[in-house]
Formats: sequence, C-alpha cells, structure tokens
Amino acid sequence: MDMVVGLEVPAIPGKQEDLKKVASRAEEIGVSFLNINELEASETNFDKLVSMGMRLTSMESASIEGSAATARDVLEWSENHLQRLSVHYC
Repeated sequence: MDMVVGLEVPAIPGKQEDLKKVASRAEEIGVSFLNINELEASETNFDKLVSMGMRLTSMESASIEGSAATARDVLEWSENHLQRLSVHYC
C-alpha cells in the first residue's frame, strides 16, 4: 500500500529494555519510525501512576520522574544498534 508506518509509545521509567525490544522488532518488520513520548500524568491516569510508585518531576509539570532519562537512554542505544528505524522523543 506504500504507507509510512510508525509506532508511538510512552517512556515508562525503568522500562528501557522493553523499549529497546520494541524498537528492534519494529525495525525488523519494517516500521519507519518510533516516537517515544514522555510519560505524563493526567486526571485519568494519575491514581494509577501513583499506585505504581511514580512521581511528578515537579508540581509545575505533568511529567513523570525518570521518563525523560528512560527515553534518552533508548535514543542513545538506538544510534548504535539500529540501522533503518528513525527514533524520536517528544
């Protein structure tokens, strides 16, 4: 169908290895890009995130502590381990 296909996944703190597996598999099956999103709290997920031991980076932000570091780790890994998959962080 000549479509560009991508994946979008959250950067869950401590789940770097899972994200690396997703990225490797995505490249293997021909996915074009992977967007890694910073995990953020919202009214609908806040209680669940807290119950999982997650915390906000600050009271002024919805970002979850450790999410950005998880995403950076996967981005750095992808530079040396992936050939075709384009990996982005937002």
